[in-house]
Amino acid sequence: MEGIIHFPETVNKKIPGIIVLHPHPLYGGSMHNNVVESICEGMVENNMIALRFNCRGVGQSQGDNPTETNGMKDVLSAIKYFNSQVEGLDSENIGFCGYSWGSKVGLEASWEHPAIKYLIGISPPLMMFSFNFLKNSTKPKYLIVGALDQFCTIDKFNRLCKNLSNIDYDVIEGADHFYWGHEKKLKKLVIDFIKKNDYLDINEY
Repeated sequence: MEGIIHFPETVNKKIPGIIVLHPHPLYGGSMHNNVVESICEGMVENNMIALRFNCRGVGQSQGDNPTETNGMKDVLSAIKYFNSQVEGLDSENIGFCGYSWGSKVGLEASWEHPAIKYLIGISPPLMMFSFNFLKNSTKPKYLIVGALDQFCTIDKFNRLCKNLSNIDYDVIEGADHFYWGHEKKLKKLVIDFIKKNDYLDINEY
C-alpha cells in the first residue's frame, strides 16, 4: 500500500501515533484529502507520529477498487505495519481516525483491535451506513460532524452518540461534509480530545 508517515522534527523518546483514513475512493477520496492532511498536520505539530495511506485501488496502492471488506483488510494491514515497523512510536498509545467512508471502514475494522486505544470518526455518513457496531466498544470515542453535513443529519448524529459509551462529540457550526474553511477548527477539536483521553499532555513528549 502507498502511504506517508509524518514525524515531528525531533523525536527524543517514544511518542504517540495515529492512523488516518481517507473518504470514499469512488468519489475521489484519497490520503491527499484536505481533512486527512489537516489532521496529520495537527498531530505532527503536537509531537505525534501520523500515518495516512491509500486503500487498494487508490493512487499507487495496487489492487481492485476498494470495497468495505477490502478497506477493512487494508486498515488491519496498516495497523500491523504502524505498530511494529515505525521507529520512535509508542505502541501503547495509538489511535485511529477515519473521515466519512474512512470512519465507517476504519472504525469498524479497529474498534476491537488491541493496538488501538481510541477512535475518532469525522462526519460519519449515517445516511449511508450503520454505525451500530460502536455500541459494542468501550474505548474512548470522539465523533464530529458539520451542522450542514449532507450525509449525516444532526438528529441521526445525536441519537447515535447518546447510545454510545465513553463518547465525546461535537457539531461544527457552518461546516458541511467537506470542511472547507473549517480545517483549523476541526484539527483543534481532535487535538483537544486526544490530550483529554490520553490523560497526559502530548506536548510533554
